[in-house]
Amino acid sequence: MPPVFASTAALLQIGATVAAFASFALWPPAHGKLLLVPIDGSDRNAVSRLALDSGASLSESGPLPGSMIVLGDRHAIGLRGARLLVLAAPAFSCGSATDRGTAS
Repeated sequence: MPPVFASTAALLQIGATVAAFASFALWPPAHGKLLLVPIDGSDRNAVSRLALDSGASLSESGPLPGSMIVLGDRHAIGLRGARLLVLAAPAFSCGSATDRGTAS
């Protein structure tokens, strides 16, 4: 195998591994704190209405423009919010482990 091909293949494997771990970190839970990001430029009011219509409760404003952090069901929000990107809410914006009830 030529050295150029070997280094390219290694870089592709490393890139695929990094992408896989990033997707695991952003994959939303089935139920819990979710980050809703509008992909059509909607404001927080529109995102809040979609979340409330799906039975979610509002938690706080998200870190991105127009985004919201909600407590709800991923499937229900996904069915209603075709204009939303549903991600796992980042831990830094969801409070400490004590706030989430996971501290020992």
